[in-house]
Amino acid sequence: MIVQCPGCERRYRVSDEVVNKKRPVRFRCTRCGHIFSSPPGPIRAVGEDPVTGQPRLPEESDFRRIAELLDDIKSGEAEPDDGLKGKRDVTDTAPMEEPDGYDTLPAPGQRSPLVSGWFIFLVICLAGVVATLVFWQSPPVRTSVTAGFAKVFSSLEEWIGSRDTTLSMDAVRQNIELVDIQESVHNNWITGKILLIEGIAVNRNDVPLSAIRVRGTLMAADKRTVAETEAYCGNLLSGGELRNLTKKEIERELLMPSGRDQRGVTIPPGGPIPFMLAFINPPEEAGHFAVELVDITLPRREDRR
Repeated sequence: MIVQCPGCERRYRVSDEVVNKKRPVRFRCTRCGHIFSSPPGPIRAVGEDPVTGQPRLPEESDFRRIAELLDDIKSGEAEPDDGLKGKRDVTDTAPMEEPDGYDTLPAPGQRSPLVSGWFIFLVICLAGVVATLVFWQSPPVRTSVTAGFAKVFSSLEEWIGSRDTTLSMDAVRQNIELVDIQESVHNNWITGKILLIEGIAVNRNDVPLSAIRVRGTLMAADKRTVAETEAYCGNLLSGGELRNLTKKEIERELLMPSGRDQRGVTIPPGGPIPFMLAFINPPEEAGHFAVELVDITLPRREDRR
């Protein structure tokens, strides 16, 4: 159905279900804001016979007025538009536009998208206010929520810290220097010959370190590896221990991460820490050795301060 605003004559297309009711329907024109009502029942176009519903046929008076108007135009006494201004109806206007060109009025009771958006926004705000009141008025809820947020932030901080540690580990390794490396041979009455390699690891970083682990490698003349062993810095054996301890006891003592006297727990910036590598009954073909850094541990963030 097509309805027309009586204020600005703008036409709108509306659903038949909206206007075909037993009561008038009110509309608001989107162009001029005029509010008008449609009568109940089907909508009739202007010029339609209210009784038969058929288009009204012109009467004799209509033909007479058209003839007079044509005579005035031919004689030059009237402009072509005279007599029509202010009296136009649907039959005087241009042909009716296609239905797709009309504006569609919202059906009664149907919310526009803007109204629906404001309604959702107000509901969210109200829910936020209620949640805030419940949060502050209920100590158990407040405690649970606070603990949950604290746990989330703690996990996030640990994750960021672990990434920071991984990214900076290579730079920390490069700033550890192994110096004063020397070798010696000892006899053990249980295991036999022991090749001992000793040295000092120096922390050249700006942060303290802990649990520095080194590896010793024995190579033959053709650079082939024939034996390997590892030890944590800070573990030193006396001459008596080297002579009397078994192989497992020597390995256990040299693989203590914190060091025998706890010197491996914290190595301050610029601080040295000794290390000792023991090869039990080394192969006869061993002619060269090498020492390298294997692993380090960064203290906890609070320990760096």
